[in-house]
Amino acid sequence: LTSIGIFITTLRDERLTDPVRKEQCLNILDQEVHRLQGLVEKLLRLSKIEAGGHGFTSAPVLVKDLIAGSISAFDAATMHEHTEIKVTQEEGLYVLGDVQALEQAIGNLLINAWKYTPSEHRAISLDVAATRRHIEIAIRDNGPGIPRDEQEHIFSEFERGRDAIDDPSKRGSGLGLAIVRAIIRAHRGRITLRSTPGEGAEFRIRLPSP
Repeated sequence: LTSIGIFITTLRDERLTDPVRKEQCLNILDQEVHRLQGLVEKLLRLSKIEAGGHGFTSAPVLVKDLIAGSISAFDAATMHEHTEIKVTQEEGLYVLGDVQALEQAIGNLLINAWKYTPSEHRAISLDVAATRRHIEIAIRDNGPGIPRDEQEHIFSEFERGRDAIDDPSKRGSGLGLAIVRAIIRAHRGRITLRSTPGEGAEFRIRLPSP
């Protein structure tokens, strides 16, 4: 909002006479408005999920299709720097839930793993395992890991790790993991994190099976 206000004042006062610089100013304004709009949409979605007004369906979802959809969304978001996901899963496994919401949750975790792992040695895996009453989906990366003092708060709203804050290329709202947790909780599941600094991170989702 501060940036938007400054640029609007600059344009209103006609301080920019160069058409090229004026166009650059308008482009930045457009970017900031879209970024703010995205933040508001995420906040509204998170609030709606937490208030129970999400409207998620609850139907048997074939895990193989769920994983394929999540990876397809991941590939679209990371097309400029493609990374192969190593997948291990059994055939014929199902979970109960809303396929689009679950694809968003898993896709967000995959994109996070991609974003925070250096590209020169990036390795991301996704493993699916069945227990008696649940399906567990584990997403692992070989990135820098998450410091222990940050792990407790990593799912909280607006929380971002020090690495993300210090690196301007890793822009984000701090709402992604909060939304993932809200989606999983709305499906009567849970999500946990295991990470050792320097040895990557593992996010594990547990969802009820039919």
